[in-house]
Amino acid sequence: MSHRGAPISMVLVLWGAACPSLAPQLAPTRGDRQRAAFQVTGGSAMLGTWEIVPPAYVYSPSLAIAIDSARGDGFWGRLTRARSGDLMIDVNNYLPLSGTIGPDSVARATIPHRAPGVTPVTLAGPVRGAEWRLTSFVWGGDEQVKPNRSWKARRS
Repeated sequence: MSHRGAPISMVLVLWGAACPSLAPQLAPTRGDRQRAAFQVTGGSAMLGTWEIVPPAYVYSPSLAIAIDSARGDGFWGRLTRARSGDLMIDVNNYLPLSGTIGPDSVARATIPHRAPGVTPVTLAGPVRGAEWRLTSFVWGGDEQVKPNRSWKARRS
């Protein structure tokens, strides 16, 4: 509606300019909404299915993980697909995944093997939106990240 012929939005803007310390936060600006869309924090930033595919000219391994729960900085999920070379690996040989994400957006996850003494799969690196750039990826006891061979995981 209006007040003395002026639209209510104009009255609020003028009132806010005249009394900034009393002006309520009416609505977030467009920029606030855009920034909020990218500021998912804690373990919830990891929710979803992630495809870990080899870099160019590297054939394997190729993994998929599903992260289906998070609380605080922690997240949990499971390995849903694993391929090494031409061989599909039985994902039932692995225990549930657990991980954390720090305030620096670096996520670290571990997927233990069911058999004692087998090196777990570990993943670590910064997360930006739907991309997880791995700075460390241990598979079969071997570090997969090497000079000129970077690994990424993408949320699908």
